[in-house]
Amino acid sequence: ALMQENKLQALSITNSRYLTIGLIALLVLALGLGFFIGRQNKIKTQQAVSQFEQKLLRTQMNPHFIFNSLASMESFIYDHQPKEAGVYLSNFSKLMRLILENSASENITLEKEIEILNYYLSLQKLRLDDNLTYSIEMGEGMHPEQIELPPMLTQPFIENAIEHGFRGGKQRGDIKISFNLSGTNLEVQVIDNGIGIEQAQQQKELYKTHKSMSMQITMERLEFLNKTKKKKLSFTVTDLAKEPGGKTGTKIIFSIPL
Repeated sequence: ALMQENKLQALSITNSRYLTIGLIALLVLALGLGFFIGRQNKIKTQQAVSQFEQKLLRTQMNPHFIFNSLASMESFIYDHQPKEAGVYLSNFSKLMRLILENSASENITLEKEIEILNYYLSLQKLRLDDNLTYSIEMGEGMHPEQIELPPMLTQPFIENAIEHGFRGGKQRGDIKISFNLSGTNLEVQVIDNGIGIEQAQQQKELYKTHKSMSMQITMERLEFLNKTKKKKLSFTVTDLAKEPGGKTGTKIIFSIPL
């Protein structure tokens, strides 16, 4: 009886050891699987970020804008306007350098964003023979060198207004850009006096040009940013013709968590 009891006890200890080893093996397997899944998700996220960086670069340096810029420089040279050609070439090269330097960054300072927009709009104004006015304003007490935001979110909408919103308009194009703090958010407003969203969408070329792709990529960027950030970025587009006053144009508002 004693021998049988010892055998049962030994068997129980052996079973306990097997159970412990099995649990440890399962735990190691679970940890390994969790690590593998986490690593795969990280790789997928990095790949997605990389793809968006490449798309952003292609969006900003689109052939349409580059072609128009080179054509404008050629026109200044042929018209014997070396000063204007020099200014245009200088601003164009500075803009390209800024885009190349910042397109891969997750965030840039508001100071740098405004610098990019200023170069871009000055080129467009010169290209359009001054048939464009613009202003960039900031709220009081803001420190643009300390505020960060995703790079070049507003530029595609500004380009869209210039290339499509002002087409067919009878007045000089005007774009007003403002940056203000609203609680813990940065509010970015872009207002133009173009023909408005509905009329612009009626133009068939809007869907055929590079711009439609640029806008699509921007929407994908906004969706991607909201998936990867705890605080969500909000975005609205308003046709001013539908607001009291009956003015034409478009108002775009970004609210970016800081």
